[in-house]
Parts: sequence; structure tokens; C-alpha cells
Amino acid sequence: MIALRGHVIRKVELRTVRSYDSTLAYAPVYSPDGTTTLPLMLIADMDSESADKSAKNTWLSPSKRGYLVFNLKSKYFSIHWYADYNYTFQLSYGGRGMELSDLKFFDGHLLAPDDRTGVIFKLTKDKVVPWVINSDGDGNVNKTFKTEWMAIKNDELYVGGYGKEWTDLNGNILNYNPMWIKVIDRFGAVKNVDWITEFRNLRASLGIYFPAYIISESCQWSDVHKKWFFLPRRVSYQPYNDVADQFKGSNLLITADECFRNFSHVEVGKVHPTRGFSAFQFLPGTNDTVIIALKTEEVESLPFATYVMIFAINGTIYLDETKVPGAYKFEGLEFFNWL
Repeated sequence: MIALRGHVIRKVELRTVRSYDSTLAYAPVYSPDGTTTLPLMLIADMDSESADKSAKNTWLSPSKRGYLVFNLKSKYFSIHWYADYNYTFQLSYGGRGMELSDLKFFDGHLLAPDDRTGVIFKLTKDKVVPWVINSDGDGNVNKTFKTEWMAIKNDELYVGGYGKEWTDLNGNILNYNPMWIKVIDRFGAVKNVDWITEFRNLRASLGIYFPAYIISESCQWSDVHKKWFFLPRRVSYQPYNDVADQFKGSNLLITADECFRNFSHVEVGKVHPTRGFSAFQFLPGTNDTVIIALKTEEVESLPFATYVMIFAINGTIYLDETKVPGAYKFEGLEFFNWL
């Protein structure tokens, strides 16, 4: 201890703070003809079907693993699926858990959020480890945060939800909690940030105002373009209705400047009312000009389905909506060495 004019300064400890880990999550394979092969992994949110029927008090999230093969010069794009793996854990909220809704490689770790428990997990090739738990809204709510997307900006993890008012089945506002986001640093410190204005401006750019709505499940920040990119899952010019919402699938790409004041919109392929975007990533090596995206189909009494597509940010389609094998609702994808 050090005494200073009658005051005691307790032990001061200096530590070296490590820098952000920018290591890639994958090892590209390059062929002489310009073809690139990248390992790819998807993660599923199976909703109430996530209960593990073979183990008591256990929930699971299926993953699908394969490779993306592409050649930018010849505009060749192909995906080959090789393996499935179920991640399991015993944490639940309200009798449900492991409803993993996105994937993002951040600070040397593959992350996946559970939109039921509010936990963000670190994923290895074969297990999940809890990292951070988020509460709803401003962080002082006794309910967990329903994470739908993750993006990286300035070496911080931006974590968001639907981006619309929380309403009952008839569209009456209950709260604004899904219009808050979380900004998490690499040490797990969480800031709760009010994005109500940002989300309102986003939908207003389409001429949409409450009680009409947009539901966003995928968002990325581009350091190249200095813009936010959104692929909404639902776009509706009518008030929310639980049944009608199943048929509000979107084909829009929305970009916003850093302040959410200037926007642009691009139509990507055709509108399939039952399909909406659930996740996307920029394709490595394309300078954030090419996107690989998932669309999910979730209609009452029908099996889940997921489709993958690849397109340029100007709307040019390189791989149209292609069914992913199995009856799964995949809501996250990332380039990751899964072997």
C-alpha cells in the first residue's frame, strides 16, 4: 500500500490488455484456375422442436456443414453439404432452449445467440460454452433478450432483435424492448443502446409506419462501404397479424449510412411470400460486394424449410434460392473450419 497525506491507496495492478483477435475462422483453398473453396456452417433455431428426445432436460440446435466453391471470374457458385452435428445444452427458459438464431466469428471465437435464454454461446467444433447473457430492452427487464442478428463494428459486437414494437397477436403495443440493441466488447461488457429511432427510420425509408412493420433477422456492418446492410425477413404495409405475418416474406436489401439518415433499396430476386431472410454474410474476397444469404420458411402445419442464395449487392443473382436438405429452420451461417 501507498500512504498519501493520510489517505491509503490500495494496491494498484497494471495488466497488459490484449488486442482484438482478428484471426480468420477458416482457411481458404485456392485453385490455379481462380476457384476458391471455403468451409461453411449453418445453425438452426428449431423453436419448440429443439427439445432433445433422447436426453432428459436437454435441448439441441442442429448444424449443417459443407463447402462453398466459387469462381468470381466465371461466376460459378456451388455448395456441397457433407455433415450434420447437433449442439446440445441443458439450459432453458420457459421449457425451451438452444434456439440458436445466428452465427458470427468475433475476437477469435464462433458465437451463437439463443433467442430463448438470452445467452450468447461460444461454439467449438463439438460443444457450446456460455459467454454472455442479455436481458431485454434497456437491460433492466426481468425477461431475456431475443437476439436475431449479430454484426461487428469497430471491434465490437452489435446484437439486435426484430427491430419492431413488441405487440400482441392483434398488433397492440406491449413494449419497445425489441428496438433496443446490445453492444458488447471483447471482454463481455454489455452496453444497452436505444435504437428506436434507427429502426423507425429504417422502415420509414420504405414508407412504412406503425402499425405497419418490418421484421429484421439479419444485419451486417460493412467497413468497406461504411454502411449498415439489412435483409428483412418480413415487410408489411398492414398492421401485424399472427396468421398473415407468415406470408409477408421479403426480397429487399436495405442499406443505411452510419447515422440512419440515407438509405437505398435493392430488390433481390422474386418475392416468395412464405420465405424471408434469416441470415447473411459477405463473401470473403469480394470487397463486401457479394452476399450469401439464407431464407427460411415457417408456415403453420408445414415442415420447416431453408433456402440459400448468393447475389451481388446490386441485386444480380449468382445462385438462386436453393433448398437446403432437411426440414430445418437455419438462422445463422458463417465461414468456419468445422473439421
